[in-house]
Amino acid sequence: MPVRLKNPPSEMKFLGYNQGNPFNNLSVQFEERRMRIMRKGILFVLVWLFTLAGFFSFVYAAQIVDVVGKAQIQPASSTSWRSAKTGMKVSIGDKIRTARRSEVRVALDEQKKSFISIEELTMVILNSTIPGEINKFDLSKGKLYVKAEKVKAGATFEVATPSAVAGVRGTAWSVESNADGDIVSVFESSVFVKAFDKMKRLISEVTVPEGFKVFIERFGPPGELLPLTDKEHGSWKKIKKRFLDFLEAVGGDLGKLGDLSDKAGELQDKMEDIQEQIEEQNIRKIIEERTSGCKDEHEYEEEYGY
Repeated sequence: MPVRLKNPPSEMKFLGYNQGNPFNNLSVQFEERRMRIMRKGILFVLVWLFTLAGFFSFVYAAQIVDVVGKAQIQPASSTSWRSAKTGMKVSIGDKIRTARRSEVRVALDEQKKSFISIEELTMVILNSTIPGEINKFDLSKGKLYVKAEKVKAGATFEVATPSAVAGVRGTAWSVESNADGDIVSVFESSVFVKAFDKMKRLISEVTVPEGFKVFIERFGPPGELLPLTDKEHGSWKKIKKRFLDFLEAVGGDLGKLGDLSDKAGELQDKMEDIQEQIEEQNIRKIIEERTSGCKDEHEYEEEYGY
């Protein structure tokens, strides 16, 4: 028969030890505790899966909506470049570069309220300061327009150059970067600009209001604020209109860009073939006239400005 314990150990009391029926009660308590642990584990896994699914659905919401001329993309998981085409998805860590007389526009969210326009001879890396959200752009060279809606509390949209960072919580602006420095132009609301020295130490910070621009000398402080010209305002309006026109063409559904991508891709391939034929003819002429001048890999890279 079962033996009663005069002073059950504290561990047994915790597990629900009952003097009246010690062994049966212990078995029940063990089973109940095991089921509670299993339920918590299943709940944790489900929450994790839903979070992960949400993360990837947001990451892959960014999409190329317009390509003019020649542009290439290098996925974060690859070391090779491929042609950028309308409808392609882009993710954190991807690089995009444009050739002469070329542009690329990328929708950053499913609501189509935020986008970037990558101008000619530009190299930019899509980056992030928030897990799963493209909200930072590393601009090594060229010009980038940004239209950003409000982001999560405490976060900003940022464009980083070798010596400056321009950021906002929601507005429209552009950053142009070259060997001499950077130009930040603001078309809506205001933008903060931070200037850094070669050691990445903060030199100073300035707020640029709507309708103004500022030049930041490479590794130097920001200059004086200057008003935007009518031409600069017009360039921004043209870019914004083109983006909205593309959205209207697909009824606001980025998923339909695949159809446009096929047609645009075919046309782009034909144009590239024609251009290659022209280039080959030019090369033959150069070879005949100078017996040199064949287009090598370095010359191809120069087409993208570096």
